[in-house]
Amino acid sequence: QHESDDRLRAAVSPAVPAGETLVGVVLANHQKTFSAKLYALGVTERHLVLQPVGRTLTPSSPAIVLAQHEVEVGNIFNEGAGIGGFGQKGQEIRFSARGEQYKLMTLGGNALENALASDGQLGGLATLADFLRTAKR
Repeated sequence: QHESDDRLRAAVSPAVPAGETLVGVVLANHQKTFSAKLYALGVTERHLVLQPVGRTLTPSSPAIVLAQHEVEVGNIFNEGAGIGGFGQKGQEIRFSARGEQYKLMTLGGNALENALASDGQLGGLATLADFLRTAKR
């Protein structure tokens, strides 16, 4: 699990804006109607870095670097899912930026998934949720 966390950090680090620190990274799946894309999501003090990655967790195309004011949150999954709240929307992180809608699934956010996720994934997920809580709603 630590190797995966290290690969995610290595994938995102080159896109981190100068003078900022990568404070968390999480792996997420962006499911669309007929396709899916993996992202390493990096969080800094003021930016969200969406780095598309392949199955080996290496970059597959250029990163998208979003300033906090560009992100509009629709749902932070762990804030809508209670006990028994396993509906799909309750398990997604939804936001929009630059005209694109993101519906992301991650490992973590409930007791079962937390037991399977690495410490790096859980830390990154908490950092991502904190970042999104301060974005526009």
